[in-house]
Amino acid sequence: EAMLRARPEIALRIIKALKLFWCLRGYFAEGQGWVVRALERGLLAPSALRARALNTGGVLAWFQADYALLRRYCEQTLVLAEEGEDRWSHAAALILLGSGAAHEGDGARATLLLEQSILVAQEVGDPWLIAQSLHHSAVNALYGDDLERATACVDGALAVSRRAGDKWTSALATRTQGFIALKRQDYAGATASLQTAIHLYRELGYKWGLAVCLEGLAQIFHTQGSTDDAVRLCGAAEA
Repeated sequence: EAMLRARPEIALRIIKALKLFWCLRGYFAEGQGWVVRALERGLLAPSALRARALNTGGVLAWFQADYALLRRYCEQTLVLAEEGEDRWSHAAALILLGSGAAHEGDGARATLLLEQSILVAQEVGDPWLIAQSLHHSAVNALYGDDLERATACVDGALAVSRRAGDKWTSALATRTQGFIALKRQDYAGATASLQTAIHLYRELGYKWGLAVCLEGLAQIFHTQGSTDDAVRLCGAAEA
């Protein structure tokens, strides 16, 4: 608290640095508390710093499924990004807004926002942004049963993230690749992708992602009549 009062700009930088830690450990509420306090005390900080802190708040809101809060953070980010010509923050906000719209069932709005995010991310040239925009586009397409687009986008996300050594996005995209294969009833392909994603999530220490993959494998076993294995995996996912 003393640092927040005395050095608000440093606090904003720390929030940016702690984003992945809070996400991996599931400390979403704790992170939001820091974001709110740092933004309140850093009103005069450079727009780029505030935009990155708002991005952290938006990501945490995404994990909390608080899409109204996500929109508030992202709309503020877009204003600051425009003021500071911060194209990275612009792309990141579009990705979050698009993903939020997809999860709320507004596929048309999600498609518009995510297509814009791909263009801005490519303009910026940041592999992480490009891979993330492609991955969330794949998820949105999967939700809309557009499996051809979902496959094209997830393949692109995997190619970019693997070249960049981005294990986080590689794990996300590999998991999504598994669920696309499951939707196609390609159970062997789905199993292989989900098992690879599990390996990556274990290396990252990301329990929530691991649980989602186990639930996917349980669905495969159930579909194939292996009820006992499905129950066992569901129990492991909930543990």
